[in-house]
Amino acid sequence: MKDIQYYITPPHQCSYIEGRAARMVFLDPVKRIDTVTLSELSRQGFRRSGDFVYRPECHHCRQCLSARINVQRFVANSSQKKAIKSNRDLRLEMRETHHATDVHYQLYERYIRLRHADGDMYPPSREQFEKFLVDSCTSRKTGLAL
Repeated sequence: MKDIQYYITPPHQCSYIEGRAARMVFLDPVKRIDTVTLSELSRQGFRRSGDFVYRPECHHCRQCLSARINVQRFVANSSQKKAIKSNRDLRLEMRETHHATDVHYQLYERYIRLRHADGDMYPPSREQFEKFLVDSCTSRKTGLAL
């Protein structure tokens, strides 16, 4: 992790809280990292979006910090159990991201239209989908499921 070059953005409009300024720390997007390093960075609050690994760096604000769930200790509540039961017919298949299909893109497109129609991710595009989910910051392609 010592060889990683970090950059920080100038202040910009926060995409979570109106009227607030935000800054992001991000890794050099040209440098590839291994999945162990990505996992360690995730523990430090970094997020991945395609080739970009970043985290908010906003002094005096902690509103958008990443949350990590310990899956070994997770206990589903009643509404989560109900959702699991109603979706028990679904099949999960892990694929490397470069195997993304039209079905994956359609799911992404629907998500953007329903949840982010008022944001900078709208309107969705194939190029945006590939940069956000298919491209990878790691030296090995990461998983994609449906």
